[in-house]
Order: sequence, then structure tokens, then C-alpha cells
Amino acid sequence: MTTNLAKAIFLVSLLSLIVGGYLYLEDVPGSPTLLTIGVLSQLVFTVWAVYEIWSKSNLVRLDKMVWTAAFIVLNGIAGIFYYFVYRDKMVL
Repeated sequence: MTTNLAKAIFLVSLLSLIVGGYLYLEDVPGSPTLLTIGVLSQLVFTVWAVYEIWSKSNLVRLDKMVWTAAFIVLNGIAGIFYYFVYRDKMVL
């Protein structure tokens, strides 16, 4: 997956989750659909990032396990740190 496509998927998922969550709290019709789009696109980004970490990364195994756990537990926060801070350092 190219870098621009991954960035687009991550930004779409993050924005749709934030906006969909707010609209869901306001009880706006159609907000569950927006939340579903956010969750599915976040899942695609997470699978892609974990695959990239395990297959193309120059990290040791413990660091790979920590990043995988971070993506499972702290999905959005780990995605922000991975994509904007650490991705260039980890992937060859």
C-alpha cells in the first residue's frame, strides 16, 4: 500500500470516528453509518500497519510485539505516533 493511500485511510478513519461519535451523541440520523465507516477504515489501517511492522521493519522482535499490542489496545493513538513520528525510522 502506498504512503499516500495509507495516510488517506488513516485520516478518513480518524475524522469519521470523531465526527461520527459526536453526531451519535447528538442523536443525528446516519451517524451509525459514519461510525461504521470509521471503524472499518481503522481496521484496514491497523492490519496494514501491523503487516508493515512485521514484514518490513528493522526492529527487534520485542519492539514489534509492543507495537502490535499498542495497535490492538490504543488503536488511534498508536496510529498517530506510528504514521507521523516513527514510520520513517522503522520501515526501510
